[in-house]
Amino acid sequence: MNKIIYTIFSIFLLGCSKPEKKIPTLNIYTYDAFSAKWGAAPKIKAVFEKQNNCKLNFIGVSSSIGALRKIELEGKDTKADILLGIDTQTVDIANQSGMFAPYQTTTKLDLPYPFSDKNFTPYDYSYFAFVYDKTKLKNPPHSFEELANMPK
Repeated sequence: MNKIIYTIFSIFLLGCSKPEKKIPTLNIYTYDAFSAKWGAAPKIKAVFEKQNNCKLNFIGVSSSIGALRKIELEGKDTKADILLGIDTQTVDIANQSGMFAPYQTTTKLDLPYPFSDKNFTPYDYSYFAFVYDKTKLKNPPHSFEELANMPK
């Protein structure tokens, strides 16, 4: 995951690698769990700023879709340079907003599924897990189909 996170940030470094009097800042809108003190942002921020001579400003919003909506509401006046954390199901909605610019990368992604988008790069992925109370559900579903077909 660290390799992929560094990859996504390196894409946005065009103005951050040259030392200047004024250190540039990247404003990153993301979900609040990512930007929380116990989340990934503080550790990434410390390493990234040291390596790239720029500042990261993580702006946490209640959810990734909330961060997207904030960008849409702000429109051309948005302070966001990066939106981090939307899922692949939300990429189309984000692209329809017209608020995101294409980029080019030479990094080859090693994903378990095909993904191609001119505006977004996956940085993390996982399977969903369902947690249940075995005292209340004696025979849990073993597939999504079984879950969807369970009696209500």
